[in-house]
Amino acid sequence: MIDYLRQIDFETIRSLNQLALRSSFLEFFVVAFARYAIILFVVVGLYYLVKRSWRTISVSAITIGLAGFLNSLIYIVWDRPRPFVAHASEIRQVGLFVQPESFTSVHSFITFGVATAFWVTGKRKIAFWLYVLAVLITVARIAAGVHYPSDIIAGALLGIASAPLAKQFYLLILKYKND
Repeated sequence: MIDYLRQIDFETIRSLNQLALRSSFLEFFVVAFARYAIILFVVVGLYYLVKRSWRTISVSAITIGLAGFLNSLIYIVWDRPRPFVAHASEIRQVGLFVQPESFTSVHSFITFGVATAFWVTGKRKIAFWLYVLAVLITVARIAAGVHYPSDIIAGALLGIASAPLAKQFYLLILKYKND
């Protein structure tokens, strides 16, 4: 079963990577989303900071911190090389400079975590669009040859699971602050 999942992981990244390299337009799209689209999350965060939406901003920040801490623990025990390193003859890195660890995806836990933080704090319309953007970013990172699909899925699950915990932690802080 594990071998079958690894094969799906590899076939998916190889197909998306080859697709990205077929035209300069697709390669541009992949690089733009894989490298720069996360900036849109910062812009949205700054907008809600200016609006003084403290709960949403706080839960988002706690989510990133919690998921980042858990991800650091995963890096200690799971050293998985990037696809373009592990399969250098078949996967080409497209326009990104990255750290050596692949599992889990930092972009994935940040984007899906923040989208979920917006969802759990009642900002559902913007959360929907953040999820769409998270999918585009993470698929682009697969196509760029820097993550396996399982890296993305694990990162997304880490971010999604961290947001409700972050909200509870935020509410706990408020409770003790008001006592």
